[in-house]
Parts: sequence; C-alpha cells; structure tokens
Amino acid sequence: MNGIFSHIIDAIPWIAEGKSAVSHNYSCESLRLFNRCADAGAVATEAVNLWQKVQDTIAPVLGPNLVPWLFEQTLLAARQSYPWLPDGPLFDELSMELDALDAALRLQTLAEAVAGASLMVITFRRQLERAIGEDLTMRLLDGVVRSAAAAHHPPSEWCSG
Repeated sequence: MNGIFSHIIDAIPWIAEGKSAVSHNYSCESLRLFNRCADAGAVATEAVNLWQKVQDTIAPVLGPNLVPWLFEQTLLAARQSYPWLPDGPLFDELSMELDALDAALRLQTLAEAVAGASLMVITFRRQLERAIGEDLTMRLLDGVVRSAAAAHHPPSEWCSG
C-alpha cells in the first residue's frame, strides 16, 4: 500500500510540502483506517461509517450544515484526482447523502477505493481546518479517525514500513 500513500501525497500538494507533522500523522491514520479492508466493499462500508461518525461528532458542536457542505466541497476537490467519485449535490440542509459514495467506492479496485476514501478524509480535514482552525479541528475530528484506525491497527503501526 505504500504506492497508494505516495499517490495520495502527490495528489495533495500541501502534504507533499510538509504542511505539518500533524497533517502527516493524520494522513497516515486515514490511510491505515482503509488499508485493513479486504475489498472495495469493505472500504465503502468503513468510509460510510466514518462519515456518519464525523457528522454525529461535529454537527452538535458546529451546527448541522457545516459537515454536509464541507463533505460536498471535499468531493469536488477529490474528484480532480479521482473522477469516479460522485458529483452533483450530495447533501441536503442537514445530512450527507452517503449512498452515492458507497456505490462509487464499491465499483473500484481495492487500491483505488483506499486511495479515494483516504484522499477524501485528508481533504475534509484540511477544509475543516481552514474553516475552524487547526486546534479545534484536531479536537473534533482527529479523535474520530484515531479511534476508528486504532480499533484495527495500534498507533505503533501507523506509517511504519
């Protein structure tokens, strides 16, 4: 999966530029979350579950509209690298429409699904960071991804060879 991680880094210039150690560690955690999946269907399931947890965690703090709007902005940005990701309005005022993402991920190879799902999580974090700052983003979002990744890989395995 190291090739996938390299491809993701190339797709997001601010990671390649070494934005911060926090961004790099978060990227590793995001990739490890999906790296454990056996097939694209498992990636899709994991991604949908993660996005629902993100919505459930952040909406009570920042309001119900921010996460769905940032989710759509994330899809628009990620489609530049992965045009197979769904397009069009994928949220209503209060929720994300995750069925289209689920279906798109299931149609990909395992490597493409992992790369696309990881890129979306990484891009979402960056967009949220721009909206509310790095400190609040870390407190709200990083715990969601860390807990999901740690359930399958201990932190000592993140980004290890």
